[in-house]
Amino acid sequence: MQRAATTHIFPTRFILRFLPFLLLCNAFFYSCRAFGNFWENNKENKTTYGDPADAVAPTVPGSPTGVSGGSTQINLSWTAASDNCTPIGALIYEICQSTTIGGCAIFTTVFVTAAGATSFNATGLTPSTTYYYRVRARDTANNAGTETAEFSASTSAPGTVNTPTYSPVAGTFNSAQLVSISSSTSGSTICYTSDGVTNPACNAVPTCTTGTTYAAAVNVSTTTTLKAIACKNGSTDSAIATSTFTIDTTPPTVSGVTSSTTNGTLGVGQTISIQVNFSEVVNVTGTPQLTLATGSPATTVVNYISGSGTSTLNFDYVTAAGNFSPDLDYASTGALALNGGTIQDAAGNAATLTLATPGASNSLGFNKNLIIDGVGPAVTGVTASTANGTYIAGNVISIQVTFNESVTVTGTPQLTLATGSPPTTAVNYTSGSGSAILVFNYTVAAGNSSADLDYANAAALALNGGTINDASGNAAALTLVTPGSVGSLANSKNIVIDTGGLVLGAAISFSAISSTGLTVNWGAATDDITAQVALQYKVVKDNTAIANINTVGLADAKSGGDLLQNWTAGSTSFAVTGLTAATTYHFAVLVRDGAGNMALYTPASQATSGGGGLRRLIIPISGMTSRIYDSTSHTIIAGPVLTSTPSNGGFSFPVTVGPYANKRYVGIGGGTAVHVYDPVGNSFATGTAMTSGISGGSHFMALTTGPETGNMFFVRAGTPVTQIYNPNLNTYAAGPNVSGTPGAGGHNFAITSGTHIGKFLIIHGVSTTGTTLLDPTNIGVAQSAGPSLTGSAGNGAHSFEITAGTNSGKILIVHGNNLNTTSLYDPSLGTIGGGPTLTAMAGLGAHAFAITAAPSGRVLVVHGNTTASTSIYNPSTLSFDPGPALPNTVAGGGHAFTINGNAMGHLGKTLVINGGGANSSLFDPAGPSFTNGPAVGTTVATGAHSWDIP
Repeated sequence: MQRAATTHIFPTRFILRFLPFLLLCNAFFYSCRAFGNFWENNKENKTTYGDPADAVAPTVPGSPTGVSGGSTQINLSWTAASDNCTPIGALIYEICQSTTIGGCAIFTTVFVTAAGATSFNATGLTPSTTYYYRVRARDTANNAGTETAEFSASTSAPGTVNTPTYSPVAGTFNSAQLVSISSSTSGSTICYTSDGVTNPACNAVPTCTTGTTYAAAVNVSTTTTLKAIACKNGSTDSAIATSTFTIDTTPPTVSGVTSSTTNGTLGVGQTISIQVNFSEVVNVTGTPQLTLATGSPATTVVNYISGSGTSTLNFDYVTAAGNFSPDLDYASTGALALNGGTIQDAAGNAATLTLATPGASNSLGFNKNLIIDGVGPAVTGVTASTANGTYIAGNVISIQVTFNESVTVTGTPQLTLATGSPPTTAVNYTSGSGSAILVFNYTVAAGNSSADLDYANAAALALNGGTINDASGNAAALTLVTPGSVGSLANSKNIVIDTGGLVLGAAISFSAISSTGLTVNWGAATDDITAQVALQYKVVKDNTAIANINTVGLADAKSGGDLLQNWTAGSTSFAVTGLTAATTYHFAVLVRDGAGNMALYTPASQATSGGGGLRRLIIPISGMTSRIYDSTSHTIIAGPVLTSTPSNGGFSFPVTVGPYANKRYVGIGGGTAVHVYDPVGNSFATGTAMTSGISGGSHFMALTTGPETGNMFFVRAGTPVTQIYNPNLNTYAAGPNVSGTPGAGGHNFAITSGTHIGKFLIIHGVSTTGTTLLDPTNIGVAQSAGPSLTGSAGNGAHSFEITAGTNSGKILIVHGNNLNTTSLYDPSLGTIGGGPTLTAMAGLGAHAFAITAAPSGRVLVVHGNTTASTSIYNPSTLSFDPGPALPNTVAGGGHAFTINGNAMGHLGKTLVINGGGANSSLFDPAGPSFTNGPAVGTTVATGAHSWDIP
């Protein structure tokens, strides 16, 4: 049927939109009738039409490709062609498909796409096959464009359909379930059976040949086993998926309560494992609880420990102090509680928690016989089997602690007694385990004292790492009654402890010393029980060694001539007669109180006079064994051994106060070690170490004024830092810095007059000319520099006071360091000028001493430095004259001292320890001359020094 003509009025925007198409048609001499036909056809939603006036075919589609879409599909794509009049979206595409190369040389349309499509999925293909394709475009005028070049793609091999899955996943449920079956393979068919036996199957269509075709969720209301298979054309059937859905609506119940703990009596701290058994396996969340009947407190709640996933749940009960039960059971039928948790079976059914009546069949009390004893033993009293009376050191007192029941003991508990001095004594447990009475044997020690023996306090009984438990394992309550009250040791007994409480008086000293006798003195002792006037003393001596009388037992055992005074009350001295002249004796004094307790005064030694028997101890520095010069025999013998090896820088001084009172402080040099010499025992002990080391050239001075009065000032070589020693406290503190760095040869002297009176001049030593003025009254600040020497000081530098002539009162400083120059310090001016020249150079080991023979005021200088020469200062000429030569050279370590004893006719002579060797020289001021002195017996080194033995 012919349609009536229609007139259309086109809006401007429409004309503008299609203007390019009109111009294109005109350019190719085509009639625009095609535009009208295009409009007319589009208006009626047509996609294909013919127009003889449009003879231009579309262009070739671009970039054609094909990829496998599986075993029966190939996915084709290309880019759009274009046309002179037909819009891109109106073009259709024709596809030629062949299974042979070149099969589309003669184009045969197999597939036609929708208008505007640029891809196409070819389906229903043969697996594992290569297909060849060409594509061309066709416009709305039915013009077919040129086809693309041939391209190919291959289908994949046949695949296996994915095994079906179930939702929900198979399991145990407490209600009917709607089970969905699916396969992830798109387009597959699922067949299933529900009898749990028959396997489903399908044919190649596919159609279920065995089983039911799955269409909707399967309603499972009872326990059911489902089997399912998935199949699809061109693919291998899936494996069969089998799942069992268990429908369980019955809740679990408690079948009984018991315990894996062995029947018996259990005390505090015991763990009892309780089991609650269910009719089936249960799962637990949270922490359910079981309430037990525990006496005191009435109930105890215990927590679930383990068992989820089994039919037995475990609850651990730890017995506590006060708990008791003749037959442990839970509190009631409702004792099992969820406590915010859950107890369910696998299907999710909540368990019924009702328990059997306590004591009835299946209850804990019925199944087990667990006796709970959480009440520990307690002390009922403390006494002693030892009779009332007074006891001294060494006596044993047997003390009994009684409990209200039998106890078992491990380890060594202790009972602390109040024992005066020391304030308390811990006494070890001795016996009694397995009974109600524990025994503690107290051995009275020296110094213990008590008017009525008791324990120290209510907490005096202690385990000391052991245990005191009853048969149930309960720990005993150890609190005792207050000392002195009913039930205490002092209330039940009257035991006096008197070990003397002896406090010794002043140490042994000697007076009225003669060649044949002396008087031994000591201070009166005191006692806490015996009156001072009633204390008794015993005096003994030993001719050989203190070691024979240095204990109470050794001293008390002395008899015969060595028992000088037997027990005598009130005496504090004893005159000894009939002794041998110039002989050392050793004495001890014992004191005894009314109870027979004894104490020993520290034994002391003393030599009788006669024969000039004075001795001097020498520290030779080169070894640990000291030497002793005995003026009686004019020999040098071995002395006591030091506690460590001394070295360069050694020095010593007496101590009159503090811990080292009446002893001598010995700095060994070369470190921080200190020795203490005890003249009574003629022995060395290790003293309190210095806080910093002393080395060669170090020296010291006693401070007699200022805030550090009574203390010793140490100058340390190699550093401006100094130290101050407090003998009262036996401590060291940092002193002020000196103005330069002291070194070997450093020394000092006190300024007793003039501008710097009360100060010390410190010669720095080494190779410098510097000095420091130490002001003891202003010791807290760095010290000022003093006047400079006229020549450098060094090893061997020393000084002496001029006591006669024009320079009397001045200090002459020998420079040392291989120089023969000196400096002269004038205290009135506080200055240093040049002094007279030595007759030879002074060096290491140089020293000086006054010549006591007329004329007065002369000083002899030993040059040292490996020479044997000397110089004598003559105050009348203010110069040095050559002095007598020594028989041996003097080097480092040279040292001299005056002989005070008169034996061998050497009183007043000077013994020079030569240094650098093992010999000495004897100076006779009457000569003046030198002769050989006694052999030292060991090499003397730098830092050697000596002192008279008191």
